[in-house]
Amino acid sequence: MSTLCEVGRCSRCAMSREYRDQPVLSDPLPVGIEAAAGELRRLGVPLVAFGQTLFWDEASKAVLRRLLDEHAPEVLLFAGIHDSDYFSKLHGRGRAGEGFVRWATNDWTHRSLWAAVAETTSLFGAETPPGVAELQAAGVPLRLLAALSSDEMDDFLDSATAAYGWRGVAQLGATNQIARDVRVAEAGEALCELLEWGLRETLGLLAERGARRAAETKAEALLHRLRAAIAEMQHTTVSELYRRLIAQFYADLLGYESDRIIPTTTCEYLAFNRETCMRARFQPVQAFLCHRVGICARETYNDAVAGQGMYGLDEFGEGAVPFDLIVPGRGRGTLRVLDREVRAEFSREPLSIPTDERVCFIEDLAALVEEAVGTKAAIAGKALLGPVMFCGEAILVLHEGASAYVPRTRLWLSRLNSSCGSLRTYPILRLRQHAYDALSAAQATLRLPQHLAAAFDKPQISAAEFGRRWQSVIQEQECLLKRLAQARSVSALLAIIAEQNGGVWRDVAAELVAARELLSEAGAQIRARLGRLAEIRSAERRARRRRAEVEQRSGELRAREQEGGDPEAREALRQLLGVMSEEIRLRESRRAELRQEIADLAHSPPVQAARKRIAEIAAQAERERLALARRALLVRHMEIGDRRPTSWWFGVVDPSGAWFEEAVRRADVYLQDLSSPPDNNSVGH
Repeated sequence: MSTLCEVGRCSRCAMSREYRDQPVLSDPLPVGIEAAAGELRRLGVPLVAFGQTLFWDEASKAVLRRLLDEHAPEVLLFAGIHDSDYFSKLHGRGRAGEGFVRWATNDWTHRSLWAAVAETTSLFGAETPPGVAELQAAGVPLRLLAALSSDEMDDFLDSATAAYGWRGVAQLGATNQIARDVRVAEAGEALCELLEWGLRETLGLLAERGARRAAETKAEALLHRLRAAIAEMQHTTVSELYRRLIAQFYADLLGYESDRIIPTTTCEYLAFNRETCMRARFQPVQAFLCHRVGICARETYNDAVAGQGMYGLDEFGEGAVPFDLIVPGRGRGTLRVLDREVRAEFSREPLSIPTDERVCFIEDLAALVEEAVGTKAAIAGKALLGPVMFCGEAILVLHEGASAYVPRTRLWLSRLNSSCGSLRTYPILRLRQHAYDALSAAQATLRLPQHLAAAFDKPQISAAEFGRRWQSVIQEQECLLKRLAQARSVSALLAIIAEQNGGVWRDVAAELVAARELLSEAGAQIRARLGRLAEIRSAERRARRRRAEVEQRSGELRAREQEGGDPEAREALRQLLGVMSEEIRLRESRRAELRQEIADLAHSPPVQAARKRIAEIAAQAERERLALARRALLVRHMEIGDRRPTSWWFGVVDPSGAWFEEAVRRADVYLQDLSSPPDNNSVGH
């Protein structure tokens, strides 16, 4: 890695030139395993792959190891456990208590569940739940349906947004522990329950008895191995347990143990002390310690995280750098480098190390840390900086779509390099799996879960047919979501529902038509009476005006009569007023009759029954809209498993190994330059 400064070493900057001879990357970077293998051989550095859990997709990177064994067997793969992250935590509802529990996820009360270290998916499952925003985009009136439900609102929305086929182990209580510090004795039983749940759910999807028996044998072996390791390692940590088992998970898929797989952990790989501090992986730390470059590094970092829901450095306090110091038993704390102090903001008790002046050299920082907490400490980059550290002297392996931070990392690094010099890194290797396409090679009959059975229009399906059809089924469900969003009326919605579910819904649509016709007929009768009522009211107003005129004339005649006028004229007017008043009374009576007729029509049992049935049908249709939208979203999110399959699926569903071998054949590999700016289509997980 080349220097950021014009001088090799100055009094205020210690950017080492030790790595300036790092090879320049090919342009363009190669795509495909053969071309990528050639680039890997030319670069001559190992691959590093870090995952938080054994039980999900990490070991499925055995697909890459198999490809390397065929095209570049000399390349090493460090298979690491990401043990510097916090153990899964529940926030809010359900957090009370102590210990470790297996938990599902949803987009309501569990949407803030921090999932890491211990999670798995059953076959066709995904960690992503049908989101509230996704359901609303499909026109689902969630709050209205929640109000109509007999369940509490939280319970209703939890159910509506529940993910399928995912479970994680979460730590209860207020304690925040990183995986490195969690003891096997505390979490071991929950880990066994997690794997047992995933295996049980997957076994239930195998339709043939013989295949299920073979799968059960494989599942029992996996559980036995885990339980035996847990029993033996009660006094060690989850990190050590995973480190011991990860190579075996790789071997399960490869069919052999590979000496080109080297187990490690992030805390081991990023160990920071006098002996390790000058390694290229810590050069990003030096960039922030550097007096001149540090200013630029901070500014570009804050710009890169702005508006992304990530904290800028100012949020961590004066002198904060985007790295955490990790100390066994104390967890991780943000590093702050001040004029006469180095601090690590651990949650329970911050660490303060006095200094004579501001630390600008990586080796001075290492000496201070080693003297304060010993040689077992580590430094890990926050958010954007993790990939930069890993790629300082190795090639980081990521599944396609994994790590949402990478586009921001590329933005930060490209801006830093354009402003302050050159902090070069090795590339990322992206692995694009096609696990569900490859399932077509398996000899199995699958019993589909309810949402897939509806989407595929059959309860059982051969693995071969599933592999051929699953992408087209996703497209069908995407079209369904668009149509649901466009269905603004109950009639339009019922037409979609009847098309999807047929049978009784056509009868429901006919009921709606009949009820609306009845209301239309009643409405026509009411409108006719309202028309007559308006005519009578208008005539009555005219009659009242005429009577008022006559009353005024009568008053004038009365005055004249008192002065000796003719009383007969006034008597005639009095009689006329009586006739006019009777006419007005009759009209008032007729208006009252019409109002009663209108009320009788509006509240007649048939009309009330029709209105009630229409409301019931509308609510029923909206509930079915929710069911259809939820189904479509579960199918949409199933795609995650194609790109990031759970490793043990392969051996359990297809013990013959044909599924895995087809997955190897179909896998795509490409390199991604970490130091180039991201394009508009760059996305993470």
